[in-house]
Amino acid sequence: MLLDQLDSYKLDITAIQEMRWLGKGVTEKMDHVVLCSCQKKSHVFGKGFIVNKKKKKNLSLDFQAKSHRTCRLRIKGKFFNYSLICMHAPTEDKSDEEKDSFYDELDEIYGECTKRDCKIIIGDINAKVGNEDVYRSDGNVFNQIDHILIDVRHCSDLMDVRSYRGANIDSDHYLMISKIRSRISNARKIHGSQAKKMNCGKLVEQGIATRYTGLVTECLVGLSDSEDVSEAWRDLRDVTINAAGAVLGRVERIKYKNWFDGECEQVTNEKTRHIRECSKGTILEGPWKNTVKREEKEKDCIKRRKGNMINKNRHP
Repeated sequence: MLLDQLDSYKLDITAIQEMRWLGKGVTEKMDHVVLCSCQKKSHVFGKGFIVNKKKKKNLSLDFQAKSHRTCRLRIKGKFFNYSLICMHAPTEDKSDEEKDSFYDELDEIYGECTKRDCKIIIGDINAKVGNEDVYRSDGNVFNQIDHILIDVRHCSDLMDVRSYRGANIDSDHYLMISKIRSRISNARKIHGSQAKKMNCGKLVEQGIATRYTGLVTECLVGLSDSEDVSEAWRDLRDVTINAAGAVLGRVERIKYKNWFDGECEQVTNEKTRHIRECSKGTILEGPWKNTVKREEKEKDCIKRRKGNMINKNRHP
């Protein structure tokens, strides 16, 4: 029944939840390859993947059966490889030891993935996004507890994700299908403001250290007690940073590339000015030859300055 449904939806790779098989290994069924990671003696839980045989020939497969709750499948992509992690998270009523053990295992199998791979986590996470019913369900909402997680760097690879309730395999889970295309990521990384370093070297002086300690103590005394741990931590952080900024000051940014001195800057400015003059008027052979000469002069100047800096560092 399951394989017929997969064929009808034309699926290449399928992550299976709660297989309830025995043992770990690879089995061929009809036109599919079943990779399972289940318990040895109990028909409970169990994870796995089902790969279409036609696609297996074009993919370099590496299957790792970690436990009955996690397993990993590595496939070959066009620009980079994909590491697919199938997982089944414990429910809220499970013990804290079991939850911690699962998340430690998930963190371990995630860390074992190759750094350059596109990592995708698929499975029954037993969590839902959106409004939470405090007492009971209203009967009009179905809980979606199966999710797909992908790292931000490759989020543009994920084209579509949706649930198909028409797929019937006699299970309480709905079939969730995602379309992925291999491409170079175009997601821009959002950089936050970088905190400037404090000049902590001044704390060596006894007078400055005493002044800093007194200012921190004075500010802490004026704060009101808060029962919220997060709020108390934010107050302590602000007091420490403000006192350090007032007493110690910030560390000035060190200017690198000290080989780029006034002579290099003058040569570069002359080349830039000459290029702009040539661009305004008619492009003649003579002016552009002078531009090439200025570029060579700039390169020679930079090369000479870099060489002098390296020799100076080697023989101080």
